[in-house]
Amino acid sequence: MPKYRRNAVVIDFNVMPNIESVLNTRNHVIIELGSPEEAWDLVDHHNLKHKVGCRGQAFRIPIFLEDNSIQVRVHDLPPHMPNELIATHLEAYGEVNSIRRKV
Repeated sequence: MPKYRRNAVVIDFNVMPNIESVLNTRNHVIIELGSPEEAWDLVDHHNLKHKVGCRGQAFRIPIFLEDNSIQVRVHDLPPHMPNELIATHLEAYGEVNSIRRKV
């Protein structure tokens, strides 16, 4: 059994000042979704795009997958570079779960 939840997304409130109304001690909420695609879609569309106000300040809220993965963004690569070549180079640092292109 994996050490992590399946298809889980974390909404992380640690960027905000300490407030008592957050429900758990780690200051985040975990949402489990039906599939990995739904989880990735939620992260892609909402990470750091929403603000929560507290004590006169607005804080962008991080949303990320809870799968012990690290999301890496590589910039300024030629558009025709194959994903396999990128994966080969990144495997020197650990397992590559997926590669998705951003435009």
